Amino acid sequence: MQRYAYLWISPAEGTYINNAITSTKYYISNKQENIHGLDFIKNVDNYYLYENQNSLPIAYYMKDNIIDLNQKPFEMQNDFLSKLDTRSSNEQYLYNVLTQNPLVKCEKTIKYGEDWTGAYYEIEALEDTDIYLYSDYILSIFLDDKPIYEGYAINAYKKTGIINIKKIKKGEKIELSVRTKSDLIEIEPSVAQIYVVDYKKTDEVLQNSINNNKFILNEVNNTGLTGNVDFKEDGYLVFSIPYDENWQIKVNGRIVKTESINKTFLATRLNKGVYDIEIKYNPPSSTYTGGGITIISILVIFVLIRKYN
Repeated sequence: MQRYAYLWISPAEGTYINNAITSTKYYISNKQENIHGLDFIKNVDNYYLYENQNSLPIAYYMKDNIIDLNQKPFEMQNDFLSKLDTRSSNEQYLYNVLTQNPLVKCEKTIKYGEDWTGAYYEIEALEDTDIYLYSDYILSIFLDDKPIYEGYAINAYKKTGIINIKKIKKGEKIELSVRTKSDLIEIEPSVAQIYVVDYKKTDEVLQNSINNNKFILNEVNNTGLTGNVDFKEDGYLVFSIPYDENWQIKVNGRIVKTESINKTFLATRLNKGVYDIEIKYNPPSSTYTGGGITIISILVIFVLIRKYN
């Protein structure tokens, strides 16, 4: 998905922020996970079920839309979180390891092999954090000189996009290296974007979003959903539903303009106040399209999960 400037939600592991803003309440894996914000619930037939404590509701408040659609993925996530944060603007939640920051210290060197050039990052954790990587180039990635990703590439497969390199504890030191078959690393210093996340600041923003300007879900049917919201200030009501021009939003019974947040999520702008909300999917023909069916299926799954919870 991220190969386009405005699609910054990773098809790979991604950051834990991905799971929050897409309202992923439960996470199922065939292996034990150590993802920030996930609480283990149970193991069934060797599948592990986790609950996401930072999952935003199916609709939530944002104070503004994303303006710059040409940002790199980590900066896009920073921008998105700053628009969620009602307390401040232009805050940093993810930091480039090569910049001065409160989470890690990092030194970068260039090394050469017989048929490759590598960028080596010596990273020391000043606080507990996760290390993430993104690139638009074909790379081999090594952790403490052991290969962890071979052929990280630009074609869309599971090891493309933001990947989680390692959860690192305060005081821990690692060596992360990325290698290419050419001198690209010398020509393009930002061939690999390596970032760390501030758990405390990010969790505060997500929890504040969960607890304020709440959207209360009332009903889900085969074409959409209804609910109500109490906005304490002007802003956007953002649905964690892919934007599609066939969605219709009614506010207090009146059809309003739909917008896309960052060309990704369905949204509409509201003034401060209390509103009854209805969204409905109107397929372009008498037969539901595949996209329409998929979207409605997402809503049904969401409701089943809410009932389970």
